[in-house]
Amino acid sequence: MFSLTQRPGQKEWTENDLSGRYWIRGDKHYKEEPREKLIEEKQFSEFNPKLKGTYFEEVYSELIKRFPIGRMRILSKGIYNCNSWHRDPEPRIHIPIETNPGSLFIVNHHLTHLPADGSVYFTDTRGYHTAINGGEVTRTHIVAALAYEQIKN
Repeated sequence: MFSLTQRPGQKEWTENDLSGRYWIRGDKHYKEEPREKLIEEKQFSEFNPKLKGTYFEEVYSELIKRFPIGRMRILSKGIYNCNSWHRDPEPRIHIPIETNPGSLFIVNHHLTHLPADGSVYFTDTRGYHTAINGGEVTRTHIVAALAYEQIKN
């Protein structure tokens, strides 16, 4: 995980800065529990100065013309790997960079594949979801949280 945006002037990042709040039903009782502290996405309003002049800055500049972008990261999923079944407080935009046919995204039990074809995908990650990489190539996406009003409970 690599952060493309930050709080203005930020020099150090915590695990919570990189991941943010999410909810999970971790055991057989299906009781939903929050993980991590809620941080307002609009706080992540500065592009990482270490990446000025790169393709990532160009993508960021185009996205902020169209959407209120918060935390924006490069996320990789190793081969034969899966995320937890969880939900987030805000929707996300995904831009696949590298993928494979076994790289799948499931939201509210709906399965899809996001190809790395230059498209930008809106994903409503406020519903329970996971990412699976069942392929033999790393899955890499640019993921941007939309800085809309967040679910707080």
